[in-house]
Amino acid sequence: MCIILSQTVGDKEEEAVIMQGLIAIIVGVLPFLWLFHAFEMVSLAISLPIFFVCIGLLVIGIVLKTRHRSGSAKVRGARIAQTAKQAILANIHMLAVNQRNLVKLDDYGNEDHSAVLRDMGRFVDNNIAKKLGIELTEREQKKLFEIIRKEASRYRRNNASLFVEYDHAMTQAEYEAYCETLLKVDGWKTRLLPQAERPEGIDLVGEKDGMVVAFQIRKAERPVGNRGVNRIHDAKEGVGATHAVVIANEPFVTSARQLASELGVELWHHSDIGEGFR
Repeated sequence: MCIILSQTVGDKEEEAVIMQGLIAIIVGVLPFLWLFHAFEMVSLAISLPIFFVCIGLLVIGIVLKTRHRSGSAKVRGARIAQTAKQAILANIHMLAVNQRNLVKLDDYGNEDHSAVLRDMGRFVDNNIAKKLGIELTEREQKKLFEIIRKEASRYRRNNASLFVEYDHAMTQAEYEAYCETLLKVDGWKTRLLPQAERPEGIDLVGEKDGMVVAFQIRKAERPVGNRGVNRIHDAKEGVGATHAVVIANEPFVTSARQLASELGVELWHHSDIGEGFR
């Protein structure tokens, strides 16, 4: 494929050189022909065929120029399409999440998609345009936006279970399953411990990037205090974990944050899953 592409580009460059040469000949010959004819230095029988030859060369030059532009556009389009396909597939989950989560309601109850457009713009600039070393036209960017929306929508339809919305009415068990799904989406290999086998303070064990992490998942009705922080810190070694994280739906009180900082325990809201360790 690379050889064919390079040959195509080479052919187009050769045509461009021929085209420029023909135009240079025409531009050089026609003025002199006109002068020679004007001063009767060349007869009509000679000048007229030369004139038509120049017109023919001009037509050939225009055809080659059109082919060159068309061929260059096709090569550019193919490069953009290939790079876009790879980038979108590699980041499809986050694109799908942002397509949903970044839509806000304005003060009048209307959907505001401006944050979605900014996110797609950053993605296209950083993951497609910069990799290709080109500046995309407005038309090309709009086409890529359409493709991203289409692929993100298809991904959400095909993976509906990954896009369950948080509901404050969830039970503890439902909230644990919800957080486990978010962790799996973020690349964690998880093991939700059966109730009878859970060490005090640990609900789930996750592995990622060589780390083994003990997770405590709290579905709380009020800000979370110190107790969970102490419990998971004391119990993490019992499951072979090197790190400990408490995930909750409510904020943590100041004393819990201070204690967690001292003990090296991470405190996450479930919306923090995916942002990594701080």
